Amino acid sequence: MSASVYRMWDASGDLLYVGASTSYAARIQQHQGQRAWFLDVSNITIEHFATHELAFEAEAAAIAAECPKYNRTFTTSKPGKKSALRFIDKIDIRTGGHGTACVEEMLDAGCSLAAVAHQLFVEFGDVVPVQAIERWVDKRDQDLAARRRNDRRIDSALERIAERAS
Repeated sequence: MSASVYRMWDASGDLLYVGASTSYAARIQQHQGQRAWFLDVSNITIEHFATHELAFEAEAAAIAAECPKYNRTFTTSKPGKKSALRFIDKIDIRTGGHGTACVEEMLDAGCSLAAVAHQLFVEFGDVVPVQAIERWVDKRDQDLAARRRNDRRIDSALERIAERAS
């Protein structure tokens, strides 16, 4: 499904907001009805993408690089929501426990860390820095490597026991 990234600018050319949506017109109308800052919008640019994943990755990159005035996603936490960052180390990578997206499944499917961060934002309403996800992935990989080493040691010990027994 295609999606778009939209940017809202004020009259002096300052970037006010960057968003992504599969229906940008409807989303912009929501902003118009819900956000006081929308009165400052004088120009809107639209960039189209083949998939919603590409659009959301572009949105995350744009927000990080362009620092729009009114974005909260990928910049600060929303007040009153559970913190995804608190749960990043507790994610059950097999089942997506704690109500999170299945991070491992997303990574195995080739999703970028920015897309994973976006999905965690959707799930929790809070920002998880890409660096935290990278640390989680590194820790997961180290844990898996340690388990494999331990499994090899156990297998080797069992082989030695079997040899002695025969």
